[in-house]
Amino acid sequence: AAEAFSEAIALDPYYAAPYCGLGIVFAREHITSRAISCYRQAVALQPTWGAPYALLGLAFELDASIDAAREAYRTCALQAGPNAGLRQAVTVRAEQILHHPPTAVPTATPIPTPAPSPIPTWGTYEVQKGDTLAAIASELGVSIDDLIEVNQIENPNALSVGQLLMLPRKSPLRPRTRSPAGGP
Repeated sequence: AAEAFSEAIALDPYYAAPYCGLGIVFAREHITSRAISCYRQAVALQPTWGAPYALLGLAFELDASIDAAREAYRTCALQAGPNAGLRQAVTVRAEQILHHPPTAVPTATPIPTPAPSPIPTWGTYEVQKGDTLAAIASELGVSIDDLIEVNQIENPNALSVGQLLMLPRKSPLRPRTRSPAGGP
């Protein structure tokens, strides 16, 4: 599923739904930092759609970040539009977690995740063992500076295996030897 959502993102990086789908995959795998990053990207792309806020609330619950979850649910209720069922469900859930907070679900070691980016992207890339930012940039036909900017990387020499990088749309080149996240 992660591969399919990554391919959908590569086809249309401005459509929020595949980011939500990829976030669901990460949440199911208890990789909440990546799930949250995906949902935030969906919100950045389509801030008036309620669903990404609901998913963001669920991911924050997995981290036991009650205030953040409640804020996401309240925003979802405001963006629910004519969907009264969604509005009611998230409003009730925001109150439930205040009185009965969830326990954090154990997750994998947190990996720095990119913040939502207004810079057009064409997909994601999962860092592999031995990768360097220079090699990734060269392989994918993007500049190191663009990778650093889109992913808000503080230390270009500190990539982590499994780290998900957003790929800036700066070049028509596609990956030559490895596919973006989830590929062979």
